[in-house]
Amino acid sequence: MRDLGGDAPRLRSGQGDAEQNWGDVEILEIGRFRRSANRFTTHRHISLYLPISKRIFPVHSDSAGFSRLHDMRPIACLLIWPMLSGCYLARQACGQAKILLGSRDLTDVYRDPELDEASARKLDLIREAKRFAEENLGLRASRNYTTYFDTGRDAVTYVVSACLKDRFEPYRWWFPIVGSLPYKGFFDLEDAQAEVESLKQEGWDVDLSESAAYSTLGWFRDPVFSSMLDLSDAALAALIIHELVHGTLYVPGRADFNESLATFVGNEGAIQFLERRHGRDSMEARRARRRFEDEQAFDAALRDLFARLSVVYASDRAGEEKLALREEVFAGAREEFRALGFVRFAEGPLDNARLVARLRYGRYNSFRRAYERAHGSWPAFFAAVSAAAASDEPLEAVEALARDR
Repeated sequence: MRDLGGDAPRLRSGQGDAEQNWGDVEILEIGRFRRSANRFTTHRHISLYLPISKRIFPVHSDSAGFSRLHDMRPIACLLIWPMLSGCYLARQACGQAKILLGSRDLTDVYRDPELDEASARKLDLIREAKRFAEENLGLRASRNYTTYFDTGRDAVTYVVSACLKDRFEPYRWWFPIVGSLPYKGFFDLEDAQAEVESLKQEGWDVDLSESAAYSTLGWFRDPVFSSMLDLSDAALAALIIHELVHGTLYVPGRADFNESLATFVGNEGAIQFLERRHGRDSMEARRARRRFEDEQAFDAALRDLFARLSVVYASDRAGEEKLALREEVFAGAREEFRALGFVRFAEGPLDNARLVARLRYGRYNSFRRAYERAHGSWPAFFAAVSAAAASDEPLEAVEALARDR
């Protein structure tokens, strides 16, 4: 399944010249989760808004001096805005400014005698995947991934999400300008753990995930994080393309739509990229196809678990009885996931927060059918999906589009 740097839960190991204008990005995208064997079991992207619109500080020039000036302007905004908005935003702004100021140009990294061959190969793959996505999938070109930041640790950020115990209603945080979101990111682990404990004391199911990468997707010049380089080729290519999708089409407040779209394009784009790079019958392409087939099987199992629990939560039973029944369902699900080969997921904690957080990325089959309906044309696919994005219920519009044959 997800062999992102070897942390998979399962035991087994061109049409880009159409003009794009698919909307502005209003999001900080946090990359794939990486967890230790005893705690972290799945790997997803997650999105965290910043209270700054990318339209305020665009970078239009390739001039180093001009770019540096524009790179400093959003840093100044990061440092000033939180003074008016609270301690949390101040701490996040400082963490982001540290990354922006501490990033190195990739040209300098390539000249570094301490750069090992494996890391250099991963950097090559990132550059090639980005170029492939922009030229063949039609994703918006950017100056992202032309710098490098050494995180000094596996996690760049820590992400907290929560959900009620007796129904699938996520906790939502409110931020200036962008409104409410069902997750909250932290640069400091102790801050994230404090948020977790506070929510648990209030009676919520809570999930804490590590993020190995994130990008600001249009607001800043996003670096390659050292934590990305531990991912497998398929996972890394999917991550880069996933992030670029958000920089091309993103609907504020519609996490299920955004993440399911980016998951499909990231997975399908990674397969096409590796087939182009190594050949359709290459070991790399076969591994990527198997990986994403495993991912589909895993997401199908999650959806089945969600459906069974929804029946329990919708019943007329008393609250305590519902909670007892849900534990029986979770116990049975553990054995089912083990039988399917998703052992690490089965060994981790199972609750509503963890389930909802992962399902946010799993409704991509409708996007696949929409792509097939577009006869494999990325420009036609994005045109159709962009029209759906303008509707009141974007994901439902894509599902209707996929059914309309």
